[in-house]
Amino acid sequence: MTQVIVAATAVQRLSDEPPGRIEVEIVDAAGRVHRVVITVPERRSRAITATTDVPFRLGLRAEYVRMEGRAVEVRFADGVTTTEGLGGVCLDPDIVHWL
Repeated sequence: MTQVIVAATAVQRLSDEPPGRIEVEIVDAAGRVHRVVITVPERRSRAITATTDVPFRLGLRAEYVRMEGRAVEVRFADGVTTTEGLGGVCLDPDIVHWL
């Protein structure tokens, strides 16, 4: 599958203990907000710590599934699911960056 990066916003730090966890917000093509809890990436250009201000932008790894009308359907990498249990969502193509 084709890998993509999805633009998202970190909205809350859940744990700063290694490996650290943050809650990330993604808005789908229909305008619905989805939340994903991820482990803080180990390699970042800036460190994410307990004092890092939120919100901040970041990219989530995903795989392209198909086009759904004008929306891009993606499945999140590494088995990540939304807090509602969705493994992927349909997104506006403007927030999907092709690798």
